[in-house]
Amino acid sequence: MKVRGLPYESSDTDIHSFFKDSTIISNGIQKVFEGRRPSGEAFILFATKADANKALEKDKQRMGTRYIEIFLCHPKEYTNYIKSRKSFSGGYQGGYNSNYQGNNYNPGYSNQHQGGYG
Repeated sequence: MKVRGLPYESSDTDIHSFFKDSTIISNGIQKVFEGRRPSGEAFILFATKADANKALEKDKQRMGTRYIEIFLCHPKEYTNYIKSRKSFSGGYQGGYNSNYQGNNYNPGYSNQHQGGYG
């Protein structure tokens, strides 16, 4: 999932609390930064498709004073972001296998990586 509208000061704990009814995989929150400043966006990987669908129900709800927009995103958008992070260290922690087939978006669990849905 791609999330937009996060409060700039939100921590991973705050994000876990917001999505308390869904399980986020370990290291499944990747905040997007503009330089050194948070952009208010993040990629979040959920443990199951059911968790991801439950998270979608939080679309347009408020986190603090901001409303949160939640989108399904193409797996390549997530992996391209991870690859582009100049300061990223620690290896590839989450993601997808290549299950995108035309208009039939089918995020899947990767056997090669600690995967997730989002």
